[in-house]
Amino acid sequence: MKWFLPAIILVFLASSSYAEQLEIVYVNANVGAAAGGHVGLKLDDDVFHYQFYPDGRFLLVRESWDSFRLIYNRLRNRTIYAASCAVTADALARVRNHFSTLLASQKRDYSSLHFLSEQKQILAGLRSGALELPVRGLGFFAEHRGESESGAALRSSIYKALGKPYLRERRKAITDRLNNCLTEISEDQSSGEALIEKFEEISAL
Repeated sequence: MKWFLPAIILVFLASSSYAEQLEIVYVNANVGAAAGGHVGLKLDDDVFHYQFYPDGRFLLVRESWDSFRLIYNRLRNRTIYAASCAVTADALARVRNHFSTLLASQKRDYSSLHFLSEQKQILAGLRSGALELPVRGLGFFAEHRGESESGAALRSSIYKALGKPYLRERRKAITDRLNNCLTEISEDQSSGEALIEKFEEISAL
């Protein structure tokens, strides 16, 4: 019986050091793209899983457990199975940090790719002479509507501080500089880096 108490203490210490839980969740298969089922890693109230997008990309996604369960279990009527694994707090923190870092890196890379894609599209449009620039939120403005109260107040403040000719002169200066930059880009046959520098100059106007 001398070994009994130390054994209990060791078991208690071992179980207490592995007090955290991570879970591998599996969503049962469905038809079409979901024929292979779906897998995620649940850490506390967060679920990390890869999502397939129509353009063919698999991207890491983090969402709350409530949102994950709502989508797959309640809305899509698919059964979710979970396998728990007891881990230390340090191990759980390292796993969470790994996936959070991976998610941040993926977001940075995707943002860079999107930015370069936009630049490529603009430069191609400039070279072809058929440039079209989509502007987000442009649909919220209508020509037949009058100026808003905040816009009128801002304009009045500018007139008082800088004088009435300021806005007109500033607009003309920017328009002239923009046209000059666009002309230089359309005539420039140098490297892509030089064209990007011109584009950044336009963006700074």
